Amino acid sequence: MNKLILLFCVFTGLCKAQVLGSVWDAPAIDHKIPAAQWDCNQSKRPVPLPFLREADIAWSKKIWRIIDLREKFNLPYYYPLYPTNGCSSLFDVLKNGIFTGKINCYSANDDEFAQKFSVDEIKKRMVKIDTSIFYETNERGEEHEIKTIINDTVGSADILQYWVKEVFFFDSKRSVLDVRIIGICPVKYDRDKEMYIPLFWVYFNEIRPVLSAAVSINDKNDKERRNFDELFMKRKFHSFIYKEGNVYDRSIGSYAKGMDALLESDKITNQLRNLECDLWQN
Repeated sequence: MNKLILLFCVFTGLCKAQVLGSVWDAPAIDHKIPAAQWDCNQSKRPVPLPFLREADIAWSKKIWRIIDLREKFNLPYYYPLYPTNGCSSLFDVLKNGIFTGKINCYSANDDEFAQKFSVDEIKKRMVKIDTSIFYETNERGEEHEIKTIINDTVGSADILQYWVKEVFFFDSKRSVLDVRIIGICPVKYDRDKEMYIPLFWVYFNEIRPVLSAAVSINDKNDKERRNFDELFMKRKFHSFIYKEGNVYDRSIGSYAKGMDALLESDKITNQLRNLECDLWQN
């Protein structure tokens, strides 16, 4: 009898555990929770999404993007550098959520959310060491090199990119080609090493309540206050693809450089658009 119950659970999926990094069979966010429990000073909630069942997904493709904060369209994610008039940058929102225990963060070594960081570990990764060199002349006219090392915390001004992992999929139940964001990774630029360094990954479905409580800057209309959850769900950002799911598990930068890499990114974007058009052609 016990064996029959176990088999029933396996085949009906009742004993199936949710794995981070997946957007289907994920528990839905309870949008009826009072605002006080969301720690939110506004009436907005995370944008509601339909529940996805893995059995209804006929096709899927993982995509990795780069949101460059130096682009004018992406400035609402970068500014203000310090919280101002109730608005914060995206990095300040994430950092505050991590330090207060509202957001879990995961290792930047991979994007599978396998290794969880503690608050102490992430604080160590956010230490920024600035080395300043200047020369001092003594009484005899000789110059001496003097180095000053300043330990500081990584701030919004240091974050120039966000890596976004998402999945495009065809939901046969709703007959739509849709996209869901899986995770976000802030990337700082190390001026001494002249390289981009990813800090950590956050699981998007976990941070949506925090994003919905954080207001971003809207330079077009001060009356319209958008939160970061709305910006991401409405895809209010410019980006380019740097990797797609493939058998080699390689990024575009490993086989194409410069303009060729941008053309390859556009090629993948056009393939996704054409796929949606081809679904409804005879």
